[in-house]
Amino acid sequence: MRWPWWKRCNQLDEQIRAHIAMSVREREERGESAEDPRAAALREFGNVGLVKETKRETWGVCMD
Repeated sequence: MRWPWWKRCNQLDEQIRAHIAMSVREREERGESAEDPRAAALREFGNVGLVKETKRETWGVCMD
C-alpha cells in the first residue's frame, strides 16, 4: 500500500522546518544577530514553495 500523499506532505514540511531551524541555530552559534540568521537561512534554502512543488511532482501529487 502506498503512503498517503498528505503524510508525505506533512513529513516534507517537518523536514524543511528542521533544516531551516538547524541553519538558524548554526548561524546564531557563530554570533549573527537575532534577525539575520533566519533571513540568511531562508535565502540559503531558497524558494520553499518551489521545493515543495518539485517534490510533490516527483511523487505524482500536485496539490497543496
